Amino acid sequence: MNLSKLEMLRKVRLLSGLPETNLQSIAQITKKENYKKGQVIFSEQTHGAALYILISGRIKIFTQQGKRRKVLAYLEPGEFFGELSILDGQIRSASAQAIEDCEILTLHRNDFWELLKTFLEICSNLIKVIAGRLRQADKEIESLSFHNVIGRISRTLLDLGKKYGKRTVQGIEIDIPLDHREISELAGTVREMVTRVLNHLRKLDYIDYSNNRFVILNEDKLKNFLE
Repeated sequence: MNLSKLEMLRKVRLLSGLPETNLQSIAQITKKENYKKGQVIFSEQTHGAALYILISGRIKIFTQQGKRRKVLAYLEPGEFFGELSILDGQIRSASAQAIEDCEILTLHRNDFWELLKTFLEICSNLIKVIAGRLRQADKEIESLSFHNVIGRISRTLLDLGKKYGKRTVQGIEIDIPLDHREISELAGTVREMVTRVLNHLRKLDYIDYSNNRFVILNEDKLKNFLE
């Protein structure tokens, strides 16, 4: 039994609630893979044959049309991805890229379906995660439909703070490095506009940033841009 792989699976939300013996069985059918920073794990419009579980590092999920890229999510260790094409048999709707050196466990499509048939806990966990992602997608659609650019960028910063933030004396520090281009890909706008808005928010003392690290200084003021 590979103890290190078992330790990894204990931290995966998808497998939460499973007994140790079941985790041991799952560990035996997963494959460990390593990806370097910048390496594409899979591309949109391709067929998927496996589910991916992130063990270490960070992953970016994005779509691209021509030169325009929209980041859908940044994933942390313990999260899984690539499930949609496994569930519906369609081609992948987004790409996944390592933004740090990553260690990943893969689970083949057939093995994943067998787990869904066998364990109610996995089905329940899967539904909860997908529901959460749908709610986030609804928020993105709402933001694109009803908010101006400063509202969309504020929403992006607030969402990042909620998922990756840690409270400090200064404010909410977003514990993930992001440059202006990456903020633009999340907010669905151009980098030049992001730079202008971020400079404006910093002058207002609503945020601060340096070396691609952002701190939300006044959460309530940012929320005002969403109204």
